[in-house]
Amino acid sequence: MNDVERNKMKAPSETYMEWINRAVEIEKQVKFSADEYGKHGKEESSFWFLSSSYFKEEIIKMYKEITNLLSEGNQIRDKILVDQPPEIVVERKGPDINKFETLQKPLEQTLDLLEKDYVKGIRIHGTVGIGKTTIMLNLNNHEQVAKKFDIVIWLTVSKEGSKKNLSQEHLQQAIVQRMEIKMESASNADKVARRIFKELKGKKCFLLLDDVKEDLNLNEIGIPESNNGCKIVLTTWLRQWWIG
Repeated sequence: MNDVERNKMKAPSETYMEWINRAVEIEKQVKFSADEYGKHGKEESSFWFLSSSYFKEEIIKMYKEITNLLSEGNQIRDKILVDQPPEIVVERKGPDINKFETLQKPLEQTLDLLEKDYVKGIRIHGTVGIGKTTIMLNLNNHEQVAKKFDIVIWLTVSKEGSKKNLSQEHLQQAIVQRMEIKMESASNADKVARRIFKELKGKKCFLLLDDVKEDLNLNEIGIPESNNGCKIVLTTWLRQWWIG
């Protein structure tokens, strides 16, 4: 417990949590038996209590459990800590839009839609400069989003002035860095996609795609299909678009 308390950069592992729960439980049992010993030791019947087979069996049982725990504790000492999971949300700098109804209203509408199970994706459409990215920044930072999803991933899909999306590899690397996935630098796109898929599988993911310029295939990047409460919000000036 002291090791875990000292190291704030890592999280306790499942192995450690299982061990510590057993240790706490046996500690309670020992305290109860000690209390019983102290109570009966003052009574006339204490000789019977202390010499009873039941009491002896309980003491032996607890002794074995404690020695087993001590042995296991030495074996798992290098397994008690694991890397911290990535933050649910990485806040992004953006202007507060509370006083701007033309931006606050679509933000509130988007938040309402996110609460509906049948809504898997939302498009914020409009010409350059109307505030699409500003709405997305406030959406990313909203406390309702942090409570609803396991992880929020922001992807800037294209460069300003470009008519094309960034490459598949560039988008994959942005996800890898966001999720703090450790991979070999020489990994190809298919391998990276499989790793991203593995890391996101089972997680309730919220994907924010800013400035989509052309059709985008999320399956090739490694984003699982939306079957676990995952949702997507994107901004684009395109009237017709395809995302798969």
